[in-house]
Amino acid sequence: MNENQNIVLKKQGNRYKVLLELWRVTKGKEMEIVNFDDISKSLGFNAEEILEMYYYFSSEGFFKEELSGNFVTLSHRAIVEVENSITKPTQSTEHFSSTVIQHFNAPVGSVQTGSNNVANINQKVGQNFSEVLEQLATLKNQFQLSSATDREEAIEIISDLEKEIIKEIPNKSKIKSFLTSTKEFALKTGTELAASTVAKLIESQIKVGS
Repeated sequence: MNENQNIVLKKQGNRYKVLLELWRVTKGKEMEIVNFDDISKSLGFNAEEILEMYYYFSSEGFFKEELSGNFVTLSHRAIVEVENSITKPTQSTEHFSSTVIQHFNAPVGSVQTGSNNVANINQKVGQNFSEVLEQLATLKNQFQLSSATDREEAIEIISDLEKEIIKEIPNKSKIKSFLTSTKEFALKTGTELAASTVAKLIESQIKVGS
């Protein structure tokens, strides 16, 4: 793969990551208003990257409405593209290659080896996988509404957790650590039930044995 192909795939990956998060936060509803800048920042993108993606999405008709402060609603076209990518991860969509889509959505079974041990990891992505992501999006929204001083750290932890569970080889130790940190913050904000639900869903989806 040449340098130009890598650049294109990276851009597609960044756009898909943001669009998928917008879909999760809005629960795939056209009339749900969401702040494009806040969502993109929560995923680690800088101002220049966010502006570039915003104009790209706008030009491609991914927004039904564009309101002041970069608040937007997803268009039917955007929602269909995301849902097609989720249900058919081995097929490219109009805007995203199957390589990019599978990085976020494809089920994978694999073996992870360390210096002194071998862990067999079997990740089963079924109906509940979407539920896990929806629960995480809901939990992140609850944290965003919190006035706690460390809410940004909590949001970052959830973003890291999302990235980990969709990896080809999810790290069990990292997931446990993220869940512990999430639960600690949830106790402060009264969202322990949601955090507990997420933990159970992830446990049912990712089985790790030594």
